[in-house]
Amino acid sequence: MKSIQASEARQRWSAVLGRVEHGNERIAIARHRQHVAVLIPWQDLDLLEILEDEVDAAEARIALSESRGRGLVTWTEVRKRAGLDR
Repeated sequence: MKSIQASEARQRWSAVLGRVEHGNERIAIARHRQHVAVLIPWQDLDLLEILEDEVDAAEARIALSESRGRGLVTWTEVRKRAGLDR
């Protein structure tokens, strides 16, 4: 993955964006030699969101299976225990 300084990205924004859009490049943006962001093609974002959804669903399935038999608490009870119901 190519890495450029934020100042260079700012000066050459159109060219940098073109490399991402048309060249399918991923470009890391650094500020003071620390990476702070990454420009990625839109299709990569779609894939990342799909993967994130899959991870969230897997974690939810694990949490649900771990909670079985523990006696679930209603939202009303949660509010009451937290002192939110008056």
